[in-house]
Amino acid sequence: ALDICEVLVAVLRANVKDPDILTVALRALQHLAAASACKGPQKVSNAGAVSEAVAAMMNHESNLLLQQVGCHLIELVAFAGPKLRAKTIKEGGVDAATKALKMHKSAAAVQSAALAALQAMGEEGIDCSRRFAECDGVGALVLSLTEHKNDPQVMYWGRLLFRTLSASDTELRSQVQNKMHWQGVDLNLEE
Repeated sequence: ALDICEVLVAVLRANVKDPDILTVALRALQHLAAASACKGPQKVSNAGAVSEAVAAMMNHESNLLLQQVGCHLIELVAFAGPKLRAKTIKEGGVDAATKALKMHKSAAAVQSAALAALQAMGEEGIDCSRRFAECDGVGALVLSLTEHKNDPQVMYWGRLLFRTLSASDTELRSQVQNKMHWQGVDLNLEE
């Protein structure tokens, strides 16, 4: 018998061209992934939801809500522990979240969701940091923090991501600090 996660992933696979159905299915999977006491993140991941979320995000780049919900799903699965973080990175989570960050510069809700997803994956260390840099994530992070310097949510997640990635990658830390200085944005990391 199929469980609900497998059914929802089947819905994703059967409706790849319909962003509305994809968004609803991703939102349901997001709620299931939040049920960590019931091993929700593991069940969602084992059903293949992250790779399907990444595919949906890549196929419907302009859909803001789908991007936001996809990032939240990635975040919740990655937050569940090292094995799921590594799997999420391997399945393209960094690429999808970074692309959402780059494509939707003016959408604060997408920026916050993408930064939160990247921060959760960033706990994995240098693997995430390298992939983020390869996707030109440094430029996207700087642009996000510059564009949304008055948005507390974007600034919170951006600073947290910066701290997380900097812990394993001093070169990335220097790049971001220099670019932020030239943009006139104070990272104010003591907060």
